[in-house]
Amino acid sequence: MALRVLGSLAVVCLIAACDGETRSDGSGGSAGSGGTAGAGGTAGSGGTAGSGGNAGSGGATCWHPVKNVWVTVTPQPGDAGLVSYDWSTTGKVTASAKNELTIDDCPANGGCSANPHKLTLDAPLLDFVAPVGAFVSVHAVQHAGWNSSRTLAIRNVPSWNGQPNPVASHDRFHLLAADGVLKHPDAPFEVTTTLVPCPGDNGKLYALSFTAPGKSPVTVPYGQIASVELAGQKWKASVVRSYEANAADYPAPYAWWLQGVE
Repeated sequence: MALRVLGSLAVVCLIAACDGETRSDGSGGSAGSGGTAGAGGTAGSGGTAGSGGNAGSGGATCWHPVKNVWVTVTPQPGDAGLVSYDWSTTGKVTASAKNELTIDDCPANGGCSANPHKLTLDAPLLDFVAPVGAFVSVHAVQHAGWNSSRTLAIRNVPSWNGQPNPVASHDRFHLLAADGVLKHPDAPFEVTTTLVPCPGDNGKLYALSFTAPGKSPVTVPYGQIASVELAGQKWKASVVRSYEANAADYPAPYAWWLQGVE
């Protein structure tokens, strides 16, 4: 079942500049020179400089389209018919492609039948491929409702059910993602916001910073992939959503992902 927050925003930042001049001269000859003043219309190319003012409308970057982090878990975790849940498991990655993986949480020595779970991810700029054969823990949380939210954590585990991880022995994260919330239940850091000034009355834009205990904040830019070091690990990081329209409380203005880099 798709864990989605459905919502849409339409916010427009319009900045217009207008420059005009009117002249009047009773004399015919002067009127002719008024034609010369038409060359002053060339000076109107100074109005082109006004288009430089349009560049100033770069303030329109205070408006962002709504983008999300989507996660689908199949079969749906939790009780049938419910869309809110807190689900976790540990297993082996048996298949993986871009932004999707299958995990079997029946260990080879567990005396059980195969029990695969498929995770499908959809987030701007994300290109995640899990290591096939690795043992991982997965924690997916969804809160449904008007201001719904979701978090996902995929972490490598050194061993599982008494068997050593055949791919990697560390316990670092492969992926952390959140949509609709700042606080992630599994993240070894805090996420804080700083309000960014917007020209006019164009909504609220935030800068998101990630802070590990005892360390300085690391600010991640919106709509880009940044390379950061955080909580003893290297990451690719991206802020997916950090804008809030005026008079709108849906969706919450935060979404981000961090992908672990070996």
